[in-house]
Amino acid sequence: MRTAILACLVVLLSLVLLACDDRANEKPAMTFTSDTTELTNTAPDMNFCNLTVVLDGEDAVTIDEKINFTYDHTRGNLIGQGSNEYARTDTNGVAHAEFTVTDSTWGSVLIDASMDKFPSVHQSITLTVTDCPRITVSADPESALADGVSQITITAQLESNSDNIADQTVTFTSDLALEADSLTTDADGTCVNHVTAGDTPGNYSVFASVTGFPGTAIVIFTLLAP
Repeated sequence: MRTAILACLVVLLSLVLLACDDRANEKPAMTFTSDTTELTNTAPDMNFCNLTVVLDGEDAVTIDEKINFTYDHTRGNLIGQGSNEYARTDTNGVAHAEFTVTDSTWGSVLIDASMDKFPSVHQSITLTVTDCPRITVSADPESALADGVSQITITAQLESNSDNIADQTVTFTSDLALEADSLTTDADGTCVNHVTAGDTPGNYSVFASVTGFPGTAIVIFTLLAP
């Protein structure tokens, strides 16, 4: 009788081990997503995205699985769990990572996520990165008389990694009278405005921004008592 019971237990244990072995070798399904696929390369709040990998499979192991990420390291940096190349799934089969593009990156960026155990289980996403023109603005001269007639030349200059600096609209704002509220840049990414001095001495500012892109430049100049 005892021998029969032991034999049954051995059979049951073998079945359990076999089931576990099958589960360990079953490939889960993968879903790879990003909270956004539209990025810019300069704005601190728009140059990164949060990546999520979900493993799902009723008969597959999905916990503590290593997920490898493949991408061009010159175009961005990925932060997983202490590594820029991988992350691990949690108790829900979910892995998280953050990808940040460099300020010289623009165009398409491809990221592939794959299981370390089953490399054939993988998915890719493509990010689109807009090259934002960087704007600077200067004043010439940097000081003038507060006589109500003196003029200061305000020059806005755009720089970019791509060729999107021409024909951009630059908007100007100031407490003083501007010659134009907005201007279009030339082929070199430059536009020139003028501001007329008021009759009150002090420091004054002109702000400039590129329509459709983040970022504002400022120049400060001084009006002196006549």
